[in-house]
Amino acid sequence: MRDEQRGVTVRHVALVALSLTAGSLLIWLVNRRSGGLVPPTSWLAISLLVLIAGLVVSATWPVHSYLRGKGSRPLDPLRATRALTIAQAAALAGSGAFGWYFGQTLACLADLGLTAVRGRMPGLVVALLAAALLTGCGLWAQAMCRIDPPDEDHRS
Repeated sequence: MRDEQRGVTVRHVALVALSLTAGSLLIWLVNRRSGGLVPPTSWLAISLLVLIAGLVVSATWPVHSYLRGKGSRPLDPLRATRALTIAQAAALAGSGAFGWYFGQTLACLADLGLTAVRGRMPGLVVALLAAALLTGCGLWAQAMCRIDPPDEDHRS
């Protein structure tokens, strides 16, 4: 990715997270008014967020190595493009998941007196951390795919 093409920025990630936080909070507050509670967080979903974060970094690592001159094989441009796209998608998906779980966490704060709600908070906190990890890995992997602009001396 060239310097002029910024890709997914922290601003994009924050906008997605804020949008999904508002949507999630609205959904769960309406659900609560009808007598429902936020469901328990799926540990499978948390595991998948962490697994995808690791896969994103491992998919972009060969691109990073090649760009730093440490690659032993030539890099297929299509593979580099796919790695960048995966990194950007992971950053946006992670911020979406963060917003979704943060909205649930905010909805639960009003009912912390209930034992069932208090029992859901550790899972929500871990889900928030896993979503933040995916977002961070996506942004970091995108940065690993950055191509430095050529020096002024080497331009033709």
